[in-house]
Amino acid sequence: MTITRRTIKLSCLVSENKAKAKQGVLQMRRISISLLIIWLFISCLNAESNVSSVKYTIKKGDILSIYVMDNPEFTFKDLIVMPDGLLQYPSIGSIEVEGLTLDELKLTINDVVSQYISNPVITVFVSKLFNYNISIIGYVYKPGTYQVFEPIDLLYALSLAGGIRESKDCKINVIRANGSSETLRLKNLINPNAKNSQVLVHPFDTVIVDQPRSLNWAVVTACISAGALISNIYINFK
Repeated sequence: MTITRRTIKLSCLVSENKAKAKQGVLQMRRISISLLIIWLFISCLNAESNVSSVKYTIKKGDILSIYVMDNPEFTFKDLIVMPDGLLQYPSIGSIEVEGLTLDELKLTINDVVSQYISNPVITVFVSKLFNYNISIIGYVYKPGTYQVFEPIDLLYALSLAGGIRESKDCKINVIRANGSSETLRLKNLINPNAKNSQVLVHPFDTVIVDQPRSLNWAVVTACISAGALISNIYINFK
């Protein structure tokens, strides 16, 4: 009877220890998951801060809108940045805005508007980005016009157009916005040791991919037949 009670007591202790161990494992899992969630949240915040640290700079052709709260005489929509980089702001005059961030432009406007009103609340945003495009035509899967905001690698430009339709070596002509041009070979572009493997395409450039020449087997067969016929005639007359 004593042995049975001891056995039962030991069994209960073992079961209790197993239950505690299981609870401990579950608790550790919960802690691990919580730490993982916290880490992911912090990573997202860091990623967001990195993205926000990249400031857009105003470019020629951009269309800007400026709002000054409760002061319509200083509020204007759709002001275009001229080719000389100036913005014609009717209430102030010409402002050099090319290369400025929106925050920098807001400070510039604030300095002038503050002479007329106290504590102005100013909002500046880009209504429309200037359309910087490159054109890619010829022997590619998706010929067309693609928007770019800075010079890009020629191979990357070709990837925007779906790539070249065949991997054969072909000529690629780059027509520059200033009227100059250069002709390249695909094999040189994909060879990192080639002299002109790194080629940049700038906004307003045009890329023309020539179709690789292929043999016309009908013409080749006809030439072979004609050659054989001439050879037979020569042998017969010899």
